[in-house]
Amino acid sequence: MHIDFILAGALGLLLILGTTILWAVAPQVFPLQFFYIILAVILFFSLSRLDSVYLETLTPIFYVSILILLILTEIIGVFSHGAVRWLPLGPATLQPSEFAKPIVALATAWMLTHYGKSLVISFLLLLLPAILVFLQPDLTTSAILGVAWLGVLINSQISLKGLVRLFLPIVLLIFLVFLTLAPYQKERLTSFLQPNRDPAGTSYQSKQAMIAVGSGGLFGRGLGQGSQTQLAFLPARQTDFIFASIGEELGFIGMFLVLASFFVIFWRILAAMFQAKSTFSRMAVGGIFLYLFVQVFVNIAMNLGMFPVAGVPLPLVSAGGSALISTMMALGLVMALRK
Repeated sequence: MHIDFILAGALGLLLILGTTILWAVAPQVFPLQFFYIILAVILFFSLSRLDSVYLETLTPIFYVSILILLILTEIIGVFSHGAVRWLPLGPATLQPSEFAKPIVALATAWMLTHYGKSLVISFLLLLLPAILVFLQPDLTTSAILGVAWLGVLINSQISLKGLVRLFLPIVLLIFLVFLTLAPYQKERLTSFLQPNRDPAGTSYQSKQAMIAVGSGGLFGRGLGQGSQTQLAFLPARQTDFIFASIGEELGFIGMFLVLASFFVIFWRILAAMFQAKSTFSRMAVGGIFLYLFVQVFVNIAMNLGMFPVAGVPLPLVSAGGSALISTMMALGLVMALRK
């Protein structure tokens, strides 16, 4: 077997920490969460056994399949929390946009490998799923898809001049998108800079997260004993603000274990990228690395009041089946692509 047992150990520790804190702050997500974990682990080990050449051959099928699922979401998707992002699957739901992240990395690497380093064609490859996700609406996940695409391009050995030419329109696009936002949306994005200006309004989430983290101390208040989490002052305590829940109930020790586990995971992904024997594999792993790293960074910075509240769950820790399964599948792909 081509399993990186150091990576597998770090994954196991994160899953245990995530399951423990979820049991304390949101027991209602069980037993479905156990089912997601088991399925995710099986898919991780199954995908890690695949041959990288076989994966490269299947990539166009993956890309077309995710486009079909995203279109179906627009047609028959479940409306929840002001958006249509989920396909109904009996008692559970599937969020196709989560699976689009690793597939965009694979598809971009495949296109650059087979059709040359064309920024225009690769951007069109990104644009189709990104627009479908944006229409759900889900601006954050659309941006993460862009990050996966960018990670592949950085590892495609395009020239420095090409990267500069790429970044300038991206910065302009971000600026134009910001100008089109409603005033309350702009306020939400900038409120973290002045958390005390509107503590009961736009800054409420960030403020409560910082209180939770600060009150945990070294060892935490204990599982099920955090006032911010148990009394529901902390919003989305099992998803977007799970790291703050860990900080309050497991303290600095718990947060350190989470950060250390992610450090090991990213170290092993980078090692896999350098071990990759083909250009396709190296680029695809680079895309997976960057989008996972950005998700972890943004979520933790958001929980510490250092970044706007962006609706980004913490990979492998937050509640949610699609995100967990997608991340474990991506890491299984990394193991397969390093061969």
